[in-house]
Amino acid sequence: PCAEMVSGEGMLRAWAMGRSDNEATARKKAQANASAELAAMLKKTVESTTEDYTAALTDGLDAASKSFFSEKVKITVNKSLSGAVIVCDEWNKDAQTGMYTNYIVMELSGEELLSNLYKEVGNDVASQVDKALLRRLFLQHINAAK
Repeated sequence: PCAEMVSGEGMLRAWAMGRSDNEATARKKAQANASAELAAMLKKTVESTTEDYTAALTDGLDAASKSFFSEKVKITVNKSLSGAVIVCDEWNKDAQTGMYTNYIVMELSGEELLSNLYKEVGNDVASQVDKALLRRLFLQHINAAK
């Protein structure tokens, strides 16, 4: 269940399941597993994007600007993870064992994360963020996360 919902088209999605003899516990496990998976995917995507972005701008970006940008990305990622939403939530119950299995897909919008990053960076002169390049690289990495 829910396995057809994969990352792409600007959305990061994480699938997970939880199993228990209690419905609430199965859901908590599934949600915790999906959150952990989403965090890992986001970390990998952001690291790849940041690496590509700073490499593309190496000539025009000094060390202070790179450090500033990296710090703002970390703050934005932490805020964005708390805004992840459940887009699929399905249950199964094994009649023989009485065990519940909950399947969950959690999702983050790449556009929303970028918007939050732009707000976090603000108009700080030290940043000089090339928004078009950053957006293109970030969405490229999200779509590659399939």
